[in-house]
Amino acid sequence: METAEPRGLSVKRSIYLLLIGHGVILLAVLAEVVLKKITRNPGVLSLADLLSYCLPLMYLIFLGMKRIQKNHVFNLKEESRKFDGKVLFLTVLITPFLGNLIEYLGEILLPPAPESLTSLFADWVQPTFVSFVSMAVAPAILEELLFRGVILEGMLQEYSPRKAIIWSAVLFGVVHLNPWQAFGAIIIGLLIGWLYYKTRSVLPGILLHFVNNSLAFFLMLHFGIEANTSDIIGNPLVYYLLLAVSVVIFVGILWYLVQVLKQKPNPALGEVAHP
Repeated sequence: METAEPRGLSVKRSIYLLLIGHGVILLAVLAEVVLKKITRNPGVLSLADLLSYCLPLMYLIFLGMKRIQKNHVFNLKEESRKFDGKVLFLTVLITPFLGNLIEYLGEILLPPAPESLTSLFADWVQPTFVSFVSMAVAPAILEELLFRGVILEGMLQEYSPRKAIIWSAVLFGVVHLNPWQAFGAIIIGLLIGWLYYKTRSVLPGILLHFVNNSLAFFLMLHFGIEANTSDIIGNPLVYYLLLAVSVVIFVGILWYLVQVLKQKPNPALGEVAHP
């Protein structure tokens, strides 16, 4: 009698899946290089950038779904059943305060980003609709479907929740291929991973990811690629006062979010509501 193939995703299989994705992205980039020799139309090239990012991720989501034997990673009917307005509101509310903390920790723990990276972002961040979709909309949807809807879901079938959340967050950071983005991505990945585990919904992650990337996009567009919050505020005393307030508010929102999720357990996890 044949043994059914395991449905989960191990760390090794997840890395293999992501390596395939980087190979597909490399092919897409090569195709884009060829396209640039044919045309210099900014609209065409912007659309090509977007497609070279979206299509490989869509392919990875498809491969991952086959591995964990899921017919979909987003079902409107199921997501509507899991919908919790309070959780989504708290997710939006906590995002800017989390962003402030990540920025501060990154500044004290990491060296300044190299000019090559800031130049790359300067090329990406443009005052166009396609640029906004590429930087905020597409990553929020596709990366959450891949890293939470496929990879974390698969790891939860293989490992303990803690191990699955940590590993999926680490992989989420590593695929950004530079420590300046990876640092924040790992921290955000831990929070989104916990939210996914507690709700089994990709909506909180998509929303948090979208708000975070949108804030970063518009701040870079308005104040410049290398500007940070301390530069924007100018006064160090005011900056550290606002940072302290951000810490207090972040901890408060996180605590309240934990309480809300305790009272609204996910039946799929076999949890019961706490009195």
